[in-house]
Amino acid sequence: MKISIIVAMSNNNVIGVAGKLPWHLPADLQHFKKVTSGKVVVMGRKTHQSIGAALPNRRNIILSSDRNFSAPNCEVYGSIETMLENVDTPELIIIGGSNIYCQFLNITDKIYLTIVETTIAGDSYFPQIDLEQWQQTELRRQHKDKKNKFSCKFITLIKSTT
Repeated sequence: MKISIIVAMSNNNVIGVAGKLPWHLPADLQHFKKVTSGKVVVMGRKTHQSIGAALPNRRNIILSSDRNFSAPNCEVYGSIETMLENVDTPELIIIGGSNIYCQFLNITDKIYLTIVETTIAGDSYFPQIDLEQWQQTELRRQHKDKKNKFSCKFITLIKSTT
C-alpha cells in the first residue's frame, strides 16, 4: 500500500489557525478533490471536526485516542497500526492535521504539497521535511486572481530511493 500526504501550507509551514484553514483558495480545494476523490483519506479527530462531516466520494478514516468517538460515515481507529491492519487499498491519503502528519511522515511514499505563497501567523504547522529525501516529479503554478487571494504552487514529491 502506498501512503501519501496531501497538505497546503504557507511559506512558513502554517497549515491552520484556531482549527481552520487560514485561507480560502478554490484552486487548492479543486486540487484536493481531484487527488482524493474515490480514495481512502485518513485524518485526526480535530481535522474531521473542523471539516464537519465525512468527505463525499471517499472512504473516511479518523484516528482518535478517544475510544468513545464516532462519526457518521466514518471509520474510527485508535492507532495507526490497527488501522493499517484493517485497511487494504492501493493508496492511503493522509489529510491532517499536524500531529497525524508527524506520525506518518517517516512511512510516507508521496507528498502532494501545495505551497501557499504567503507568510502568516498560525498555530498548526506541517513538519519540516528534508528535501534531500524527496524528488520533485510535478510542479504547477496558480497565480492569485479574483477567486484565489494568494498564488500557490502544486508540487508532487516522491520519496527518493537513494
